[in-house]
Amino acid sequence: MHWVLIFLRGIMMGAADIVPGVSGGTIAFITGIYERLLSSINSVLPALRKLLQHRSIQQFFQEIDALFLLILLSGILSSIFLLASFISEVIVSHPIPLWSFFCGLIAASVWIMGSSMDRWRGSECIALVLGVGLAMFIASGRFFSLEFNLLGAFISGFIAIFAMLLPGVSGSFLLLLLGTYTFILGSVKSFELSVLACFVLGCLLGLILGARIIAHLLHLYRTICLSFLTGLMLGSIQKIWPWREVLSYRLNSKGENVAHLEGVLWPADYAQLVGDPQIGLAAIWFVVGVGSILLILVVINRLERNAN
Repeated sequence: MHWVLIFLRGIMMGAADIVPGVSGGTIAFITGIYERLLSSINSVLPALRKLLQHRSIQQFFQEIDALFLLILLSGILSSIFLLASFISEVIVSHPIPLWSFFCGLIAASVWIMGSSMDRWRGSECIALVLGVGLAMFIASGRFFSLEFNLLGAFISGFIAIFAMLLPGVSGSFLLLLLGTYTFILGSVKSFELSVLACFVLGCLLGLILGARIIAHLLHLYRTICLSFLTGLMLGSIQKIWPWREVLSYRLNSKGENVAHLEGVLWPADYAQLVGDPQIGLAAIWFVVGVGSILLILVVINRLERNAN
């Protein structure tokens, strides 16, 4: 695979990761690199053991697919750096069109993921329903909270990175639900090494175990796992639904009150309780979101054919 195509996928994954409720894992899956990414992560420990035994750095880089990981990570970080402030501003100034666009992205991703299934039996349908239910439970905010200590930092890192590997689940959103988002963010700003070290250790463990577990399940129960992941994405639409009302607030890192838990509304109810639902504008940006995913797939497929 040409490095430009890998970088473009990283750009899209980074853009997805900065959106609450949207996962870079979704983009990795629909653009065809999800299993390669899991395989690359899973090969790190075996390759590291061989490196310690044989001291062959070149072999180590080959076995972990280092160039693929480096280019993909470069795209992810570039996207986050370039788009984070822009999306943060648009979420505040034009929330309904932006969330409608994200709904279009998710809807197209669900359709693509579901159409990749060659069969739908009872077990796949049950897995789909379970995935939807889990995503809606996570989005509802009815989650347990963690203490602001080293153990809490470790568990936060483990859960957040594990979630980011799953299509449809946002790691940063889970930190909010766990109650440790401001704790971790504050530790980064004050450079508390003990807290950051525990958080990073949790991330590393979650990354290694998560990739191994997901890859193993995909190998043994591929259609059921794909159905479950499709359900996760479908259920995550609740979190990015354009018409919502704020149910509770939280303090952010600047000491400001911001929305924490929100309830979904139908456009008619939104018009009565909040204001103009902007249905026409929302419909346009929903279609743009769907079209963007389809266009991305067409462009990537064409570039791959030309590269071959």
